[in-house]
Amino acid sequence: MFFTRLVVLISLILLSGNILYADGRPHSEKSRSTTVTTSSDQKPSGEANAAQVSEEFPTFHPLIVHFPIVLIIAAFPFYLLGMLRQQIILRRSGIALASFGFLGALLAGYVFHPHTVGLNAASQNALWSHDLFAGATLYLSAAAVAVGGLTCTSRFQRYSLQTSTSILLLLSLVMVSLAGHYGAKLVHIHGVGPKGQYLVKEHISLHLPLFGKRTP
Repeated sequence: MFFTRLVVLISLILLSGNILYADGRPHSEKSRSTTVTTSSDQKPSGEANAAQVSEEFPTFHPLIVHFPIVLIIAAFPFYLLGMLRQQIILRRSGIALASFGFLGALLAGYVFHPHTVGLNAASQNALWSHDLFAGATLYLSAAAVAVGGLTCTSRFQRYSLQTSTSILLLLSLVMVSLAGHYGAKLVHIHGVGPKGQYLVKEHISLHLPLFGKRTP
């Protein structure tokens, strides 16, 4: 019971921190906003027509993407604890979290993937890396849900299947963390996204992250 409460507490802390500091800064730092002037070689190219500022959200991607991040991260400890303690309710909880995380990743990565314009080589490579790890997260979490769903039934209780599910969830956790790292790099280093800069107006379309071409 102690370990169960500990996992729940850690997951709640992760969730609350992800919501409160969704942009990576505490609220106290948000109030101390400053204007930073960057040199021309730090900005992506196509400044005249690409860096268009919008008063509205140009894409729903940042509104959605933080939910699959925290859900996929929280799914692993739930399922691992359920495997170690052989408690099916914890394994089911982990797979439920991973299922919602997969659906959120599907929306963020496929349906509401932001389309960019006017990026330089460095920004384009960061975007490629972000898409690569986001795509890996999507496919790994789908596999984890498929295999882990079997272990949540009374018929498929083999330890090998549970171990495979735990490995898939751990890999999903690593991939989503790397995707978040490069997403933050795009926003905070390359300036892609804030106020709609370097983004095409939102439109719904499917996007295959793993099969994009990398800019040399």
